Amino acid sequence: MRLVPISRSGPSPTITDYNNSYGHSGSTCTSLATAYEDTQYRADITTYSGERGTTVSRGSVYFYS
Repeated sequence: MRLVPISRSGPSPTITDYNNSYGHSGSTCTSLATAYEDTQYRADITTYSGERGTTVSRGSVYFYS
């Protein structure tokens, strides 16, 4: 998932959760603590599909920090 600020500048983190595959724990944490209050964000969501490294777009979700 990639977070993109829409209404003003702010952090734009990419969050990857491997869901306990390939030796990773699956838990991921990130913070928007440095984002301006009431900043609109778009979360672009992708998932793995079949082969390792192959991704599929699952759409976007909008929210405010």
